[in-house]
This record gives sequence, C-alpha cells and structure tokens, in this order.
Amino acid sequence: MGNQQDFTTSIRVNGVEIPEEAVNREMQYHPANSQPKAWLRAAQTLVVRELLQQRARQTGLLDKPADAGESSEAENVIDLLLKQEIEVPFADAQTCQRYYDMHPQAFFDKQKNTRLSFDEAEQWVRHYLHTKAMRAAISEYIKAIAAEADIEGVQLVNGEIPMVNS
Repeated sequence: MGNQQDFTTSIRVNGVEIPEEAVNREMQYHPANSQPKAWLRAAQTLVVRELLQQRARQTGLLDKPADAGESSEAENVIDLLLKQEIEVPFADAQTCQRYYDMHPQAFFDKQKNTRLSFDEAEQWVRHYLHTKAMRAAISEYIKAIAAEADIEGVQLVNGEIPMVNS
C-alpha cells in the first residue's frame, strides 16, 4: 500500500470503522506537501488513537467507544493508560553528566559568553532525557499493540508511528 491511499478506503481497527469524515477533519492537523500525505498522516493518527482507546477499554479505563477520538475524556484516558502501562525511570546523575559532557555547545549561554555549569543544566538534561525515553517507549508500546491488531485500509509503515497529541 505504501503512501498511495484510496481516499474512499474503509479504515477499520479490529472491526471498528473510522469514518471518512473523521479522517477529513483530522487532515487539518497534519500539514503536508500533498493531500495524500496529509490523508495518510491523519488516518494513521486516528488508527493509533483507536488502538489506544481499545486498549483502554480492555483495561477498564474507558467504558464505551469515543466519537472518532475527539472526546477530551478519551484523551485523558489515553494519558492515564500510557502512565499506567509505561514506566520510564528518570536518568541518574551520571547519565545526565555524560550527556552534558558530550554536548557542550547545548549549554553555552551566548549572552554571558559562558557555559552553564552542570548544576545549572542538570534538571534540564534530566527532563530532556526522560522525555526522549518516554517518546521511544510510547512508540514501542504502540507498535506492540498494532502488531496484534487487525488494521484495514491504512498501514503504519516503516516503524513510523504518529504520536497522538493529548
């Protein structure tokens, strides 16, 4: 299937249809240099959202299907699901120090013409590394549930899993 998509293709996730109107509405949030690319990104995002909502229902966090993933309650439940099922520890001081040492230009204050000390940068480094690790963990989690799902009409290709904004 690749990046060539039929805009009239029925999209289903484990038998649950994602309406064409929902994909069309979602396209506005996925700027691309062509309509097919925007459509693909929108469709993939809605597939991931549906996968996460289905997982939330399996775990008892969500009672009923949300309307094409637009419910703020469903988005909050997805956040709760990810917090419940994915645990990423914060980097320790040694890991933060290694990152700081390997990226000296990232901590250079041009106004003062000095480099921030490790003590000044440590919290930022810890947060940055945690965010990076969390994104990777979420991506792997989504890949795992997608691998077990029956997805029709669109592919989540090349390991590129769109992040669901919540």
